Amino acid sequence: MNDITLQLKNVYKSYGGNGIKQEVLKGVDLIVARAEIVYITGPSGSGKSTLLNICGLLDNPDKGEVLIDNQSVNYKKACEIRLKKFSYVFQHHSLIKELNILENVLMVCYIMGLDKEKAITDSKLYLEKVGLINYIYKYPSELSGGERQRVAIARALVKKPEILLLDEPTGDLDVNLKNEIEELIYKLTEQEKITTVIVTHEIERIKKGSKVFKLDDGKLFLTTNN
Repeated sequence: MNDITLQLKNVYKSYGGNGIKQEVLKGVDLIVARAEIVYITGPSGSGKSTLLNICGLLDNPDKGEVLIDNQSVNYKKACEIRLKKFSYVFQHHSLIKELNILENVLMVCYIMGLDKEKAITDSKLYLEKVGLINYIYKYPSELSGGERQRVAIARALVKKPEILLLDEPTGDLDVNLKNEIEELIYKLTEQEKITTVIVTHEIERIKKGSKVFKLDDGKLFLTTNN
């Protein structure tokens, strides 16, 4: 079991107040192996994003356990673990509009403590990997939706994460751009052997042969995708 990167054990999560409580996750178990790509599906409002946030230590479970590399998470160190282990790509790219593309990616390198020369080298490398090396001095407003999401992917990968979490990463794109971004994600995560968890409601777009989990009524079930 040493190849397990991410594991959830009997995780519960509820929201609400004033005597009204909505139980979103009801004893979820999940195992993700190193360098594996898995999908989490389910209808809108089923708790997929909540589950992904707990996987990425952006939220805490009410009950249950999250393990990273077979070690139970100490939530006092959650910020440190997130910085070291995780990257995220969301449906909305969340680029800083006042910064150009290179500067948006550089921000992550500086947070990681890289010196300026290495930060610039690494940022340009990953912008080249996503096909945007000729756009580095453009601003987000000058790019298409697909190009902005490519920047978000470069920004996520430049820190060389062990685990990449993606929440509806192609949800705002048209069909052709969805295909382009999905293929880019598959290519780069497989090349760099990154453990990858993708939340999507578009079951028809899941890569054939992938491991797929469905979240239904607060429970997570392994399905097939042949």
